Amino acid sequence: MKDMTIKNLSNELQHNFFLAHPQTSIFDIIAIKLFAPVAAYIILNTNLKPNHLTLAMGACGLIGACCYLLATPATYIAGSLFLYAGFCFDDIDGEIARYKNMGTQFGIYFDYVVHQIVYPLTYICIGLGVYRHTGTSQYMYCGLLWALLIQTNIFLLHTHRHNLRIKKKLNKIRELRKNFLPSDLPLYERFMYEIKNNFSLCLLKCLIQPFTYLAINYPSVYFVVALLALFDAVPFVLYLYPVSLTIGVFSTIIKDGKILREYDRLYPTDRG
Repeated sequence: MKDMTIKNLSNELQHNFFLAHPQTSIFDIIAIKLFAPVAAYIILNTNLKPNHLTLAMGACGLIGACCYLLATPATYIAGSLFLYAGFCFDDIDGEIARYKNMGTQFGIYFDYVVHQIVYPLTYICIGLGVYRHTGTSQYMYCGLLWALLIQTNIFLLHTHRHNLRIKKKLNKIRELRKNFLPSDLPLYERFMYEIKNNFSLCLLKCLIQPFTYLAINYPSVYFVVALLALFDAVPFVLYLYPVSLTIGVFSTIIKDGKILREYDRLYPTDRG
């Protein structure tokens, strides 16, 4: 067995995680840097398996969703803590599987199924909780709409992006055009270059960026709910996130369509 000091384990887990996920959110970074090393150290000194962590993720998610049903400031914060703990387990189950060489196809499937249960249930419970607290039925419908949109985002966008190999095609386009793009410019100069060459598109991206960020970072809702619970303003999320997901879905569809058209133009004989 490898040297399992917390420091060495932390370094290896972070290296493997960021290698597998080069573009990640602040929520993943918090989980993998603060939560993962200690949790992984404890888990690796037990007989727990990666699927047990996935099960723990599901249990935390179910408890957190039920807390949201009670719709009080204390239960909103408790629910957010449970749900984020489940998210942290989700971030390390795959890393533990790789570390122990215990990854399985069933484990991947089990993880996927748990996500399909926890995500929509969380949003439905938020809507039902606010409905029980306020007596306003529109919040219940907003929660159901939110759950529907999240499933659309997962099934339609993630599945079709995987089947069409969007990322692979985008990388090929970038590789072919890298000599014609100012990719080596500093960030500020690149930003000014984009504004100068396509101001309207740049402005549109700036306007929708907050919404698309919320749409693709599911755990952001846990922090937002906990914060708004302090001001008795949780119903606001039942408008914010459905709008964000709608914008996120359509912007991704449009972006992917542009990528595929550009790929067809540059590689007309490639249908892979």
